[in-house]
Amino acid sequence: MMKRVFQFVATALLLATFFACDSKDKDVVASKDFGAVKSFINSGCKGHYQGFRAISNEPEVIVWEALKGGVLKLSHNDIVAGCGLDKAYSISTKREGDKLYVVEHIDEQSEIATNCICQYDLTTELKGFEIGKSYTLVYKKNDWVLGTINFTYTSLLKGKSVIKRG
Repeated sequence: MMKRVFQFVATALLLATFFACDSKDKDVVASKDFGAVKSFINSGCKGHYQGFRAISNEPEVIVWEALKGGVLKLSHNDIVAGCGLDKAYSISTKREGDKLYVVEHIDEQSEIATNCICQYDLTTELKGFEIGKSYTLVYKKNDWVLGTINFTYTSLLKGKSVIKRG
């Protein structure tokens, strides 16, 4: 009798341990971090120009790529802005279900009158994405929507979108 009670308790503990490690728990952890900023890099001024026409033919682009561990790398390349804004940019994210808003912020007080413009690249890595899950990413600069990207996250995910200046 005691042997059967011991076997029952041992089996129950084994099953409890097995179900406690179920992959659904891992999904909850990943979802909790969905969209959190892992890193942010500003390239700084890539070259000084004396007029907008000097670089206006080169389009701004948003480039995205899946990295290992559920990380999405986003780059906003060839941003045209005044010289001296190297430290003025920051990034924040806001989640609404499976929709993620990525917002570039420019510190308005950092904008100084200059007679030159620069091109900048902003690169951020976001974590918490799950293989096979579909997402909508809305990329904004302050309140202006630069683009909306609908995708299913896979290890081979890569893409590029041209931003229309207007």
